[in-house]
Amino acid sequence: MNLRKKAVMMVVSAVIAGMAFGMTSLAEEKALTPGEYEATVAAMKGDMTVHVTVDETSITDITIDTVDTKQVVGAVIDTLIPEILDKQSVNVDSVSGATISSYALKSGVKNCLEQAGAAEDQFNEEFKSEAVQGEDQQTQVVVVGSGAAGLSAAIQLKNNGIEDVIVLEKLGYTGGTSAHSSGGAWVVGGTQFNENTGFDYTPDELVAHMYAASEAEEGTLNDALIRKIAEAAPVVFNEYYEAGAPWDLEQYTFGDNLNEMPVAWVKSFYETAWESGAGVDLMDFMARYANEKGVEIRLNSRAASLLTDEDGAVIGVTVEGKEENYNLYADKVVLATGGFQRNTELVEQIAPDCVNVIPFTGAGSTGGGIVMAQELGAYVKGNTIGGARGLDMRLGYQGPIGTLVWYVGPLVNKEGSRFAAETNHYSRNFFDILAQTDSTVYGITDSTNAAADRFDEAVAMGYAVKADTLEELGEAMGLTDVDTFVKTIETYNADYEAGNDDSAFGVAHDAMAPILEAPFYAITTKDVSSFCLAGLAVDENCRILKEDGSEIANLYGAGELICGNITAGYYTGSGSQVGPGMYEGKIIADDIAAGMTE
Repeated sequence: MNLRKKAVMMVVSAVIAGMAFGMTSLAEEKALTPGEYEATVAAMKGDMTVHVTVDETSITDITIDTVDTKQVVGAVIDTLIPEILDKQSVNVDSVSGATISSYALKSGVKNCLEQAGAAEDQFNEEFKSEAVQGEDQQTQVVVVGSGAAGLSAAIQLKNNGIEDVIVLEKLGYTGGTSAHSSGGAWVVGGTQFNENTGFDYTPDELVAHMYAASEAEEGTLNDALIRKIAEAAPVVFNEYYEAGAPWDLEQYTFGDNLNEMPVAWVKSFYETAWESGAGVDLMDFMARYANEKGVEIRLNSRAASLLTDEDGAVIGVTVEGKEENYNLYADKVVLATGGFQRNTELVEQIAPDCVNVIPFTGAGSTGGGIVMAQELGAYVKGNTIGGARGLDMRLGYQGPIGTLVWYVGPLVNKEGSRFAAETNHYSRNFFDILAQTDSTVYGITDSTNAAADRFDEAVAMGYAVKADTLEELGEAMGLTDVDTFVKTIETYNADYEAGNDDSAFGVAHDAMAPILEAPFYAITTKDVSSFCLAGLAVDENCRILKEDGSEIANLYGAGELICGNITAGYYTGSGSQVGPGMYEGKIIADDIAAGMTE
């Protein structure tokens, strides 16, 4: 047999074998009908509409319309769409941390291709990354995590003359939980914001405020660190604002239950009637500013463990990348990996009372920094999680539907009773709800609500129920005692109509929202967490400590990872994660730079 004939027979055999295993041969591929096609699929926070343009043989363009979180959407647009176009396949790696949105896009593209006449397995060749072991690498400082704390530490390190700074981010995009926030930060120290609002604190006053707002026992917080945060705050805030951070210096709200600490919000926070994830705007600035400073940010790069020498000093991290695994040696390591809400085992270990709390955080909130540091003897200060009322991990308390949990009057539990003042600060209301059966309650409102149309949408989505009588509403809610529910609402209404404050829990008359005009609505409400109130113990320079008070050499912590040092049983208010995390970046950078120049 000549070589040419043998080669032809081998190709034919391969095609037949491929057909036998469900693979598409060249002969089976169909010519596409050129044009633009559209498919609507379910995504993380609602529907995603995918637009696909094709010619006779290929996908030429993909665009999407979606309400998913802006940082996730950005990663899908910037990385996944180009990958599909380049490989001409939907069988490519999803964006790490954006699995649901990635799946939605792929599903929508596949649907459009089918409309265009593609065979079932066309455009489905597998392109999956598989990491190989790479060579060891070296840098001066490695920062693990690209949220507000991590990026700020990297920026401040560059400000201090540290040349080689690498930020590792295990997800496919930067921002962490900070990007899920509204970008608010409290600030003290005489900035223009403090002058405009007329509110400010000295370092000692800030310490006193943190104790009062969190109801911490005297001596349990890291007073020295809080004072250093106060000293760093104006320097960092002014630098970032002058560099383009999108904070509004004129408008503000009080974020704490004491109404003492004003919050500087990102400008886009005020653009809609509900929070729109304005934290993405802030984190986009932070990533851009870090790049301008020369910080190297490596996405899809998970710090799997800490490297140590024979004395137990940290000398780097092991990195698991999308294409390569390697050891990254460094003089110093900064952990800024955020919270642990998405790690059930850690929640049970650290905050067992909060196992029913739904995480509403960045996808990376799995407590990786805590686990790595604990292996070296680090310990956790605090024992709880904070948050607010919300719907679920998809919508939380943001967007046109998620914010409906705040557009209600009385809250009742599954037994049909009210259980606390609905006007309690969200940090306290969180624990009010947590104590109820199944940590589930219902917000009640009526047809006079200005957001009634949105409540109808919530009913259609399964988040709320609607009825023409209170009895029917109680039945639709599945309450165990409908009579108690009816009497509870009637008493509430009677107090209001008599011009009195709420007789059960003291809600002021002008803060009450009576349930008078049918149809009536009830929206299922749970606790969602966006921050941890426990974290690794550190000293005043954010050096991570062991229980005997000694430091783990060369290891620092920042942001939500160390929140237990500055707050306790209750969250100290809006802006208490983003702001301090940024300011701690300067504290860490100053300490590292001082040690390197001694």
